Amino acid sequence: MENKNRFMMVARKYFTENRKMLLYASGAYIAFWMMIGIWLGSLGWGGSANEMIFYIFLSLFMFTIVVSMMFKDLQGKQKRIAMLMTPASTADKFWIRFLVSIPLAILLICCGYVVLEWSRMLSSLIFNDETTPFFLEALIPESNSETLLACLVASSIAASTGLYMLGAVCWPKYSFIKTVGVQYAIQLVFFLIVIILGKYTDIKLASESAVIALLWTVTGILTAAAVGEGVASYIFLKRKTL
Repeated sequence: MENKNRFMMVARKYFTENRKMLLYASGAYIAFWMMIGIWLGSLGWGGSANEMIFYIFLSLFMFTIVVSMMFKDLQGKQKRIAMLMTPASTADKFWIRFLVSIPLAILLICCGYVVLEWSRMLSSLIFNDETTPFFLEALIPESNSETLLACLVASSIAASTGLYMLGAVCWPKYSFIKTVGVQYAIQLVFFLIVIILGKYTDIKLASESAVIALLWTVTGILTAAAVGEGVASYIFLKRKTL
């Protein structure tokens, strides 16, 4: 019971200190996609996989910026002292920021897509007297290959999110820019390894089952990396707040 009360105290303190920023950012995000939806509807565009891909990629870009600011309390000496002086455990400080930066941000992304589609549909009806239905088809896997692709994309996003969260702890100042550099360096090393293996070894993917097994293996590695990055973020935060 004491731990629950302490966590609620940390949550109230965090939301009180960041209330305006959270409200302004959420409102700006929703307003941005509402304007995009109105613009698409007025032109008779949208309602396709291309629109959803555009939304997902741009939202993920914004999402990584949010995650990279997850521990902005560590950016300055005064903010760091204030965080250290908060009478709460490292777990309390970590989880409240995790819940705001990831699950709530994902919920906001889902709400943003609903706003985008409804504003597009209404705008299209007003300007063109016709509209296309709410588009969700691309999110529903219809085969084993599409399920594999969805899991691979989800694990990639999770691994990328974990990396930006770890970066937010390790290098709080200019975290987003620094983590982008680290991410590109990791991708470069990965592609070099793939090229070297393909050139100097006899590894061949002779069948569809071998390709599927490889992709599931990559999915598992990315998922494990995401979990490892989350654990490492907590450990580094604990060391910095001792």
